[in-house]
Amino acid sequence: FPYTTLFRSELIKNYNLKQEEDKGSIIVVVATDAPLDYRQLKRISKRAELGIGRTGSYAGNGSGDIIISFSTKNNVKNNALAPTETIERFSDNYINKIFQAVVDATEEAVLNSMLYSTGVTSFKGTYIKSLTEYKELYKELLIEE
Repeated sequence: FPYTTLFRSELIKNYNLKQEEDKGSIIVVVATDAPLDYRQLKRISKRAELGIGRTGSYAGNGSGDIIISFSTKNNVKNNALAPTETIERFSDNYINKIFQAVVDATEEAVLNSMLYSTGVTSFKGTYIKSLTEYKELYKELLIEE
C-alpha cells in the first residue's frame, strides 16, 4: 500500500472525522466451555483488556470498560439430592493457552467490529461515519470472501 501511516491518518482527518478525546466504553463477553472456577474467570477477564489494548486503546479516563466471563461447563443443580457436589476445574498449570486465546479473540472481535461496522445516527441526529466508509484507506487489511 503506497500510503504511510501518517498520510492515512491525515486522509481520515480530511474526511472531517471528529478528533475527540477518548470517551468511549466497551463491553466484552467471554464465554467458554472450559471448566473454569470463579477465580480463573476473573483472571481471564483481565486478559481481555490486553486484547483491547492490542488494538490501540489505552483505557482513557472516561472509559468504562465492562468485561464479563462465564463458563458453561459445570452445571450446578439447584435441588441436588446429595449434600456435596464435585465440579471439574482446569489446572492453573495449563491456563496460559486459555489466556492467549482470550487475548487473541478479544483483539479480533474489536478489529472486526471496527472494520465491518456501519455508520450510526445519534439520538440528536448527528451521523457518525464508520471506518467502512474509509475503506479505500485500509482495504489491504480486509479479507474479502
